[in-house]
Amino acid sequence: MANNPAKPVAPVTPINVEDIFRQAVYFEYATNLLQRENSDAVRNAIETKAPNFLMPAFVPSAALIPFSLELYLKCLLEIDKCTFKKPKGHELVYLFGCTRPDRQVRVRQLYQNEVDNDPASAILIAETNEPDAFSFDRVLQGADTAFVHWRYHHEKTAGSPSHGGFGSGRIRDAVRDTILEIHPDWRAVREAFFNRISSSTETSGISVASALFCEEITEGAGTVYSLSRIIDRVDIRSAKPLSEAKPCVTLRLMIVLRSETQQSVILRLLCRSPSGKTVMDTSIPGPIAGGGRMTTIPLTVKLTVEETGRYWFNILFNDKSITKVPLLVEYQQTVQ
Repeated sequence: MANNPAKPVAPVTPINVEDIFRQAVYFEYATNLLQRENSDAVRNAIETKAPNFLMPAFVPSAALIPFSLELYLKCLLEIDKCTFKKPKGHELVYLFGCTRPDRQVRVRQLYQNEVDNDPASAILIAETNEPDAFSFDRVLQGADTAFVHWRYHHEKTAGSPSHGGFGSGRIRDAVRDTILEIHPDWRAVREAFFNRISSSTETSGISVASALFCEEITEGAGTVYSLSRIIDRVDIRSAKPLSEAKPCVTLRLMIVLRSETQQSVILRLLCRSPSGKTVMDTSIPGPIAGGGRMTTIPLTVKLTVEETGRYWFNILFNDKSITKVPLLVEYQQTVQ
């Protein structure tokens, strides 16, 4: 009986850890593009008052956020030469648990810093009455199998569990920044890629994390801001007709920006009345932190009301709109 020749063993290609990091950056950037598309769809629906609207980028972005996080986690594991079994799926909780304890502490710290410095987080916690809505473990657990869930979203059946994914973007950023603390030389690789893309856009890579009106903004330690009573409408009463009263409304506007590059910019705040008349056009200087970190810009807005309806506050950079904030103004003349 003839002996079967042994099959040749394929050589094991060593893993290039920097390639993992680079691939994670690519997916992160793709996610950013999709999320901007989502924001544009929502703003357009608000402006056109569309009862139904499509967000074709929603599901792909929900899948790519945890996928880019997975790549950053695997990159961190390879950097520290941690031993782990390749999971059958995309188990983020397991991968994070395989990282070094000191890395886990640092990732949690960076994540919590982002949550504490984002006014939108406090608003959502207050509105949902869920103090642990942004707890690290809850967000990570929600994103654990989100990639598979959203990738095969068409197979979702009634009663299947709902999986998260969107909140894990902050965890992804925390893992990425932990890697960059270990390998600061890789920061240039990432920034070169983002800068190349950003240089071809009129907004230089600036995106808006949130922009909203409130009655009061309080600055705490470490430039952490607290917002009181978020509003999207103002009700005015006066004994005089609106044409005579011309009331002046004073509000606070909080703008939270993100950018990959540190820069000083001049934003433009352009407000149009319900009839389309320009009632405000002012410049806003803003130093942008860069590195994907949030930059908060608190403003005091004084609006002289000459007509009722929805006012639109357009925030522009290089004459390109990066977001719009609506404010509904109602006026009632009281009977003397």
